Amino acid sequence: MPAKRTTIGVVTACASNYPERETISGIIARLQERGCDTAVFSNIYNFGENGLELLSEHRIYELIRSRDISGLILLTESFADVRLKKMVADLIGETDLPVIAAGARLPEFPEERCVYINTDDSGDMELLTSHLIEAHSCTSIDLLTGPSQSEVARLRTEGYIRALKRHGIPVQQERIHCGDFWTDSGSELAQGYISGQFPLPEAIVCASCHMAFGLLSSFVTAGIKVPEQVTVVTYEYSDERILYSPLLTSLRRARRELGEEAAERICMLLNGQDLPEFSPPPGELICGRSCTCPCDYEHYISDLTYTQRQRENIFFTVFNTMEQRFVDCRNIEEFTRIISEYQWMIRDSETVYLCLLKDWYDLSSGSADGVVCHCVTPWAGKAPFEAEKLELSAFFADTDQPAAYYFVPIFLRTHIMGHAVLRYSKPIGYDSFLHHWLKTVAVALEYLRMKNDLRSLLMCQDLSETRDSLTGLYSEMGLRYVYGTISEVSGGGCIMAVLRVCLFEESSADSRRRISAVSSAAEAVKSLCTSPNIAGRISEDTFVCLLQSGTEELAADALTALLLQQSSYLKACGVSSFVCSAEKCSGRSFSEVLESCREKNSSAAAELKKRRSAFRYKQLSGVRQRIYLSPGSTFEPEDLASLASCEPDAFRHSYKKCFGASFHKDRINARLSLAKQLLLTTDMSTTQISELCGYSDSKYFLHQFSKETGLTPISYRRAFAG
Repeated sequence: MPAKRTTIGVVTACASNYPERETISGIIARLQERGCDTAVFSNIYNFGENGLELLSEHRIYELIRSRDISGLILLTESFADVRLKKMVADLIGETDLPVIAAGARLPEFPEERCVYINTDDSGDMELLTSHLIEAHSCTSIDLLTGPSQSEVARLRTEGYIRALKRHGIPVQQERIHCGDFWTDSGSELAQGYISGQFPLPEAIVCASCHMAFGLLSSFVTAGIKVPEQVTVVTYEYSDERILYSPLLTSLRRARRELGEEAAERICMLLNGQDLPEFSPPPGELICGRSCTCPCDYEHYISDLTYTQRQRENIFFTVFNTMEQRFVDCRNIEEFTRIISEYQWMIRDSETVYLCLLKDWYDLSSGSADGVVCHCVTPWAGKAPFEAEKLELSAFFADTDQPAAYYFVPIFLRTHIMGHAVLRYSKPIGYDSFLHHWLKTVAVALEYLRMKNDLRSLLMCQDLSETRDSLTGLYSEMGLRYVYGTISEVSGGGCIMAVLRVCLFEESSADSRRRISAVSSAAEAVKSLCTSPNIAGRISEDTFVCLLQSGTEELAADALTALLLQQSSYLKACGVSSFVCSAEKCSGRSFSEVLESCREKNSSAAAELKKRRSAFRYKQLSGVRQRIYLSPGSTFEPEDLASLASCEPDAFRHSYKKCFGASFHKDRINARLSLAKQLLLTTDMSTTQISELCGYSDSKYFLHQFSKETGLTPISYRRAFAG
């Protein structure tokens, strides 16, 4: 077995993108020279705002914690989602590893934790702008840069301004246009030229290739010829430029050289050496046909060859039968055998491992510390083996030469199944077609899980033990099954509301009445728990709601108000026959939160039972039920006192003793309960609701609602909007 080599981790997002591939290739090449392995940790997607479907893929970055990693190189500009930046920063913060940050400075990664290096954005832009002046004699040059608050945009604008001043050309602010570094910005500026809003200059320099792509596309459509009518050049180089006409003249950032320097410096830190002053590597001007300089034919052929290969890859990736082969798959051995037959789809990789969490098939978990690793490279001849999830060295002994290992997630929506490990002996990596392969693998794993999980198949028929047969809601098992996902999605901030109904024997002696009452209570629960909230019935008399918005107080209040509008329930059990409490989950287990809510409900139920012994309770319960069944009606104590066979003063005194609220207050509560139910289940205006609740003055209704709840009616409605 070869001696253990030093392993450097590279933390990036979407490692298949051109800029990341360039930087990583430089890192790997230099680390191989230094006798080190490279472990690249990357997600697959990289959207600006990640929804639930992509939540679990970010758990790939937990591998940063591995003790097999000696240092980290962070590609700061690769991350698009602010939440992901913070998550990665927190994970890095848990380690004591040295970190080289390659790219723009970001607030999530403070300089006291990272040693930053970057290319010279300002100097490169000065070089690019000077090319327009010196080689093309341009004097009217517009700039399309990034957002005004962006540090990167500021640096690139400085380079443009410096070039103008150095050549004695006045700087005109109206020639500087701010965009967002994406194609839309280029299209928008092009429309400004086409419409005559802006005069067409001699040249336009773009601060990113994608903005230039948008500009060129709009110019082609409008018949504006480049470079005959206007010269267009761009900072940043992309392999996508071959797809646009004319071929863009680009200033290629020295990303590979930056990667090499990052690798050199992390090795120096590990050896205890002082870091020398950093000199940013300069970019390289690569001429296309968007200016009148001779086209760089060598780069053109390279881009064209790469694009042709990608087109071939599309054909072979789309037109194969891997998905169909999974249909008849019955176990994990057959599954990995099929994958092995299609391992060629991951081009250039030498060994591929499928590392599945030991509990990958458990939707309520996915948090096992161990993985079972299946080598899906047929010629490797390796048997499956078990390893700790963070035991990355299990793969590094594959070869006696330094290599690059890419760790990418296998997941489906919010469920993490494991990760794949790809080994390359050359300083290269995977392309975007890996995304398709991983997606197919994840979906096939889920299909295999369902075929072998009778519970899941039964759930599809709505006959599962995870469902309550009377109400159709989740059972306790079903709630526990989904609780982990709900809690993770909300960051532990979800709320559990527990409703206990039919408290007293006389209210439920008749089984048919009881079933009717429980079904009526279920309707109240369902009306609160619309998507994305979850509801269940965990016993004969107890319902649980898992809510992703609102507060504990609002959750209990809303559930109470909704049940009080269920006339079938009130007629069967009465107003004082249920209790409700709610708590924020705060990362606790399902059992812990449930037990805490049950304790509160038990105390409240004991108080209700105590009040039932009060004088005139039975007579007054009928009166109270009447108020809640007709909350919009006008009731006076004098009118209702006779129903309880007592004087008005005695009625008021007894009413408060029995129910803990005065008659006047309870009448307001009844009206506001109806208002809350209408707010939560209809789109009625507050004026319409106030009339239905018996208020002749809608302003008085608004005042009373706000006074009693602390919220306006509209705010109350929005609190549960999801």
